[in-house]
Amino acid sequence: MSSREVITLQIGNYSNFIGTHWWNSQESSFCYEKTDSQSLEINHDYLFREGENPRGEVTYTPRLMLIDLKENFKTLNKCGVLYNMPVTNSPMPLWHGKLSTFKSDSLSKNEFLQDLDKEEEIAYPDLSLKMTSIDEDRDICQAESSSSNSKLTESLEIPNRKFYDLDDRITTWSDFLKIHYHPRSLCFIEDYGCENEFNGYGCGVEVFNRENMYDLIDDTLRYFSEECDYLQGFHVLMDGYNGFTAIANGILEHLEDSYSSKIRLCFPVYNSDFTLWRKKKVSHNDICQYYSSLMGYNSLAMYSHLFSPLDTNSHLYSGNPNINFPYLNYKTEMNYHTSSVLSIALDTITLPMRMKSNAIHLNEMISSLTILGQKLIPLTLCTPIPVEEHSYLNDVLNSSNNVNLVPLTPCCNIEQFDIISQFINIRGLPKSKFFNSHLKQNIKMTVEKVLGYFLQSKYPSSMNFWKICHEPYKTTAPFPHIFNSKINVRGYIGSSQRTVGTGVESISAISGFHNTKNASDSINVLLKSTDKSKLKNFSCKGTGVESDDFEEALENLKVLVDCYKDRQ
Repeated sequence: MSSREVITLQIGNYSNFIGTHWWNSQESSFCYEKTDSQSLEINHDYLFREGENPRGEVTYTPRLMLIDLKENFKTLNKCGVLYNMPVTNSPMPLWHGKLSTFKSDSLSKNEFLQDLDKEEEIAYPDLSLKMTSIDEDRDICQAESSSSNSKLTESLEIPNRKFYDLDDRITTWSDFLKIHYHPRSLCFIEDYGCENEFNGYGCGVEVFNRENMYDLIDDTLRYFSEECDYLQGFHVLMDGYNGFTAIANGILEHLEDSYSSKIRLCFPVYNSDFTLWRKKKVSHNDICQYYSSLMGYNSLAMYSHLFSPLDTNSHLYSGNPNINFPYLNYKTEMNYHTSSVLSIALDTITLPMRMKSNAIHLNEMISSLTILGQKLIPLTLCTPIPVEEHSYLNDVLNSSNNVNLVPLTPCCNIEQFDIISQFINIRGLPKSKFFNSHLKQNIKMTVEKVLGYFLQSKYPSSMNFWKICHEPYKTTAPFPHIFNSKINVRGYIGSSQRTVGTGVESISAISGFHNTKNASDSINVLLKSTDKSKLKNFSCKGTGVESDDFEEALENLKVLVDCYKDRQ
């Protein structure tokens, strides 16, 4: 079976928030013991790689390169448990004089990470990571003999099934990461201490142009790509509004030069700090974000095959207050919450390309959507699908309370969609929940026809492509508790309130890519603000971009907008 591998890139702090939820959920769907009742749909080799650590053990880690500021790695050890070696007898010291040791206070871990450490102490009794900070100058990561550790009881509660309330304990993505990364996956930037220091486009240009950074990126991509049997392309998650945008732009250009035949599916992401989509006036403080966004759009227009900007907050300001997720209660200002919503959309829309049977090739999906150079394709999401415990999807689709596809792409109102082609994936419902097979009128009904009839009736003039996957999205710990009390443990609308202190373990979802005329509205918002923000004067001051290049970027985006105007 060909894996048709894909390499994932996560560039920026918010991108890594989304990616962490994504990898956590995929790890939760691993099946370590096959049973006759389980039908495994997902080919995890699509995104994961098998390797071997220095102890000769087989490892299974994401085929991933992530970039972030050093501080955001916090207690994450670059080698991790998988690639750490047990301590051998210490060599004879060369210095016999007095030694002084200086060590700062170690960073504390939340309850979830502490429970993970306890599990790893059981799984790796010869290794006990006493402090796992990536900052070797501040704290030392050392593997210690397990003989000094007290034995843990057999009744240790599995973190996946334990209820955690982590909202007040999450400051960055490494606070809830439960999967192991390969050491080559981690690329950190040391010169900037916080996000506010790295919000300028010029900061990213300066970092990327360093010889050691460029070589590190090139070596990492080459390391993962050369071990692939059949590399399809790249998933690129990138912060679209700060210095990481410039790094992402440099990487995209590098991919165009070195991997020109490989598909690049890109997702520029925007957290709650980015407010330009809903502002009528652009203040001076917003200029850095605005400039990065515009240059990011330009690079994506040139070097991606398809890109879909994502922002959970933009739909709240689209002019229609009824457009919302009726069964989610996420905190719009918390990255830990908003990134979890985007991870559901990302995992759902890419799931058909990771199927064990009848998987869709990246190129097939993109060629069906990007018509006449229209690379910006909006993404929508409905989660969970409003199916009750004793009802069927067919009834929901045909009722007045239709499935509510929420646009996650800024400035795109789903009610105004003029759709030419679309790709829809529905996931998380067993075959028995699609229609009532006991009714006479459903004798000839099939799972595929349920969704096919719905799309043909709702979008008769569109070319509709769809896929159905029964694997749900796993929302066990450390996924945040964003589902209201009507949703039961299995992700259905329950007949009673969910018990306090009980989480939702899995949910269903519908996600779609839509080639629509108003996809260019988010570009127009940026273009119309150019003169208001005096961005042309700003472009030559510390941004690393010449004024002629900035003018060329504006023209490139106008050409992309014209692609949507010219179609019939």
